[in-house]
Amino acid sequence: MDIKNRLQMTIVTYNRDIYLERTLNCLLDEKSPVKDYSILVFDNNSTDNTHEVVKRFQEKFTNVDYYKNPYNVTSLPNIAKAFEQNTKDYIWVLSDTAHFDWDNWNEVEMAMSKNEDIIVASRSLIPQGCETIPYLLTQACFLSTCIFSKNILNSKVMKNMYDNLYTMFPQLIPVVEHVNNNGKFYYLKKEVICHG
Repeated sequence: MDIKNRLQMTIVTYNRDIYLERTLNCLLDEKSPVKDYSILVFDNNSTDNTHEVVKRFQEKFTNVDYYKNPYNVTSLPNIAKAFEQNTKDYIWVLSDTAHFDWDNWNEVEMAMSKNEDIIVASRSLIPQGCETIPYLLTQACFLSTCIFSKNILNSKVMKNMYDNLYTMFPQLIPVVEHVNNNGKFYYLKKEVICHG
């Protein structure tokens, strides 16, 4: 199967149409290696121009989908729900303020072709040679840090994600579960997602 058909990129957003537009421009830029990948905008019932922004992109790109919650479920349940709605082999849940550096995208594709369970796509807080659990957990507090295989997002992980929304980091649950199961993590040599 073509790698681009294995990854769902889901952008969670709420009332940040300007940031969302910038992120979509970056993902769908002519030079972007992911411009043909599946992109889902997961809208937490925004009241600004989010729908209009997405509609403009959908007129030009058939790979952009849109889901709008019927009411605002607040940000953390929205993140968990975004994970739950994944339909591909991999999911990358992105914030609407993500910045990208595509120079190393081929390593992400290579990791997916090797069926790695969790690909650590950001390492601004993980120095080279320090790929340890404490550094990983600190980095994974940022939403867009990891690309997850659907194999590890089982019903137990999803239940724990919802049960632990109060922790403020639902995206940490599959990371912690993978650590507890002695799972391996694939760390990119150079990050493709930049936080800041």
